Amino acid sequence: MVCKRLYESLSEALHGEKTVFHMPGHLGGRGLNAASLAHFGLLDTTELPNTDNLQYATGMLKAAQERAALIFGASKTHFLVNGSTVGILAMVYCTVGRGETLLVARDCHRSVLNALQVAGAEGVFIENTAEMDDPFAFPSGPNIYSIQEAVLANPHAKGLLLTRPNYYGMAIDLGTLSDFLHENGMLLLVDEAHGAHFPAHASFPKTALQYGADLVVQSLHKTLPAPTQTALLHEGSHWQGVRTGLPVSSVAEALAVFQTTSPSWPLMVMMDDAVHWLQESAHAAYAALYAQLDRFEAGLRKGGTTVDRPASADVLKHVPMNEQKDLPKVEQKDVPVNEQKDLPKVEQKDVPVNEQKELLKVEQKDVPVNEQKELPKVEQKDVPVNEQKDLPADDLKREHLRPDTLRDRSRLVIFVPGNGLAAEKDLREKFG
Repeated sequence: MVCKRLYESLSEALHGEKTVFHMPGHLGGRGLNAASLAHFGLLDTTELPNTDNLQYATGMLKAAQERAALIFGASKTHFLVNGSTVGILAMVYCTVGRGETLLVARDCHRSVLNALQVAGAEGVFIENTAEMDDPFAFPSGPNIYSIQEAVLANPHAKGLLLTRPNYYGMAIDLGTLSDFLHENGMLLLVDEAHGAHFPAHASFPKTALQYGADLVVQSLHKTLPAPTQTALLHEGSHWQGVRTGLPVSSVAEALAVFQTTSPSWPLMVMMDDAVHWLQESAHAAYAALYAQLDRFEAGLRKGGTTVDRPASADVLKHVPMNEQKDLPKVEQKDVPVNEQKDLPKVEQKDVPVNEQKELLKVEQKDVPVNEQKELPKVEQKDVPVNEQKDLPADDLKREHLRPDTLRDRSRLVIFVPGNGLAAEKDLREKFG
């Protein structure tokens, strides 16, 4: 049997594909810089005295990254040649250490779980609480109130990691969330892999950097004309640097741990091409796209078809969570969740969430998830997760916190909005 070369097989598989509705954003090469493609072989070089070094950029790469930071509104931007995955690994590693806690929206990328394992950290996952708050009935992740509740119930957490936009293209309005987190001593990390195009047009949602996020990852190849694996890691204006006590002292040092020491120069050249396109040509391109969408929708309406989305060009911008009419309004953002008059009453309405030990002894139908018999038993089952901040990681005598293997060093805790209780599961059991 004669096996075809990979080039032949892939060419045949893609033959005739004219309309592209998938990544990468260069649409079959049509958006890539022709000169960069033509000189691919010449550009594919290495670290030389007259080039530069990505892990210690001092020349042309330093200038290219500074140019990207200026365009995206970051205090510092890092080129990523291993995709947003390496950026997520690095920003988690810069935020939490062994035995520490990171709040995570449940609709996160799988690399977040790997990052928690590598860091030996605990993930408190905030469940999706707005399953049907979009007219298309797409799950839109945790809303602003469940996030606030999780923060108040886990004061020992070091930060919050959100996926924005989510995998359905909806971007939660972050409002003053970064200020609220900073006031509570937490960082805001955002996986904005599908939002690198947000700065291109006013009809798009604001970027996480504009909302004051500390660290943000964006994939250039998902929505901009750039090759697969190209991404950026931004340090926001509020980022104060890596705190003492963590294994690394800077974002660059964290990237040196996870990113290849042989970065592709053609990829980096085309990343700079994509950033240049974003600055010079993107606005006109997206304006033309929105004009096409308006004409298309107008034609549908003229033919009697009902169009659910707005008639304006702002069709990709999700309704902010805190403006949706189905959600209760909270005037005082710092009011403890169990005292907010519009929220469902609980039996001990005046008892702070982290003191509700009595809730662990209730009838079967209200048994917290971490006491249900099908879940693995833990030795300190009566100690609420949000009260364990003073216990050193080595004193938490749980089987899945053994330091002998990397996979056994992390904990998955599911935060249940509405009652402040949490469930604990072994990462091995949950994710294989």
